[in-house]
Amino acid sequence: MKKLLYVFGLITACTAFAAAQDKGTIETGVYFPALSSPIFGTWAKVTAPSLESGFYGDYYFQKNISIGAEFAYYFGYATIASDDSITGFRLCPQFKYGGDTILFGRNGHYYSVLGMGVYHDSLDGNGDTNFGFSLGEGLKVDMGKGWDVGLEARWHHVFSDPAGNNLDLLPNASYRF
Repeated sequence: MKKLLYVFGLITACTAFAAAQDKGTIETGVYFPALSSPIFGTWAKVTAPSLESGFYGDYYFQKNISIGAEFAYYFGYATIASDDSITGFRLCPQFKYGGDTILFGRNGHYYSVLGMGVYHDSLDGNGDTNFGFSLGEGLKVDMGKGWDVGLEARWHHVFSDPAGNNLDLLPNASYRF
């Protein structure tokens, strides 16, 4: 798993460096701690919501189209049948497409996001890595000088047994340069 993290980091760094040589825009952001709630199927019946936080980087090669990657960590889905909790993280390349609008009298941005990547769960030291995807919508408000704040709603489906389906509401802050 460590090798996978190193490879992901190297690819992300090389992509960011190559993107910086172009005329595009790079955005970095952080997801503030928020709830990730299990929904649908067995996963929702055996676990309770968890706090989640993370960070991301996107390269806008056109004004409203970007590619990027995210890393998020969830602090512990409590298992309903025992006192155990499931912790883990995800590494997901992502694609965003959106447009501009006015929100609260300020310039704003709305977008759709599609991600696909690796989800790793750990229960009592036993890890399990699976692939999954996410779909979501987000809104951001321009706070000036490259800073934005926003909220993103994201649905994740993980191809595991039991299949994981989570709904996340992710407040975030980002900076474009």
